[in-house]
Amino acid sequence: MASPKVARLYNQALQGTGLTIWQVDVLTEIGIARPRPLKELATRLAMDRSAAAKSLLPLVRAGLVNYQSGAGQRSQIVYLTPAGKCRLVASARYMAGASRKMESALGIRQLRRLDYFLLHVLDQTPHAQCAVRTAALPQDAR
Repeated sequence: MASPKVARLYNQALQGTGLTIWQVDVLTEIGIARPRPLKELATRLAMDRSAAAKSLLPLVRAGLVNYQSGAGQRSQIVYLTPAGKCRLVASARYMAGASRKMESALGIRQLRRLDYFLLHVLDQTPHAQCAVRTAALPQDAR
């Protein structure tokens, strides 16, 4: 399967950051717009609340993510710490290097097809809030 190989390539590239591709994805999701309730983050990651909380523990321990109390008794707001923002920014360089390796291995046309396929799969998920629309793709990748 391609996905474990792709994940392995990105994880190897990210070794210098101490993050995995999954953790970069989570940090990106938290940092995209604003701090958000844990339940909303879990929905955006297509997880249940308890699984999302458990997956955040290493990021909390590393000082990259933290919680603050929300409006409700069980409501927790998840946010990036300053260290989390810095680590996320630093990971972009490593991610770009991995993307270049993917491009050289697959060729730009194949890489765009892979992107299109992955975006199509996301568009078909029942988690509409997770979906990335394919309209953003270049015409030759559609």
